[in-house]
Amino acid sequence: MHVRPAALAAMAILGLCALSAHAQTTVLSYNEIAAEYAANPEAAGKKYDGRRLAFSAQLMRMGSEPGGTYFGAIAEDGAMFDTAFEVAEQEALKAKFEGNEIQPFQKSSTLVFECMNEGQVGTVVQGLKLTKCRAAE
Repeated sequence: MHVRPAALAAMAILGLCALSAHAQTTVLSYNEIAAEYAANPEAAGKKYDGRRLAFSAQLMRMGSEPGGTYFGAIAEDGAMFDTAFEVAEQEALKAKFEGNEIQPFQKSSTLVFECMNEGQVGTVVQGLKLTKCRAAE
């Protein structure tokens, strides 16, 4: 069977389009994930540990040190949780803050971001260890 180069190019383009359609971000509920961990930590760990998870929330830099990486998140459903954005990833966040500047303890507008979930942490107050966060929009 002989396939023409133009046909191969068309198939490659269609394949790339199909891949980009699957690459869309699925926003999750922090409260629902936390409830899954509470109900069955082992099953939730298999489902979520070591994966990038996307959330929609407002962010707030916690602490006044310049270049701080610790941010609190406040989701529309009331969930409040900790995140970490490396300095290099913070430039993309600036547009979501008043004056395009990240100030300590000031909330951003709502944005979609994704983080690496390193699993559930804590014994008294449990939560997810979300690291290597970045804007998804």
